[in-house]
Amino acid sequence: MIPTVGGGIAGAAVSTWRLVTDPATLMRSTAARLGPTFHMPLLNGPSVVTGDPSLIGAIFGDAELFDAP
Repeated sequence: MIPTVGGGIAGAAVSTWRLVTDPATLMRSTAARLGPTFHMPLLNGPSVVTGDPSLIGAIFGDAELFDAP
């Protein structure tokens, strides 16, 4: 089961606000608390977020295409 950030409309509103105003801090703090892959309710619908390189490769194909220069 994928860990979930607080749900409901209030949780979605807070997650969306934090994503818009400070996305890097939101992602780092949530990943530190829940692990590299988690479910995040947002006002535009639920999202699954991952920072796991092997999962990113499986989703997007060749992960080397996304390496920082």
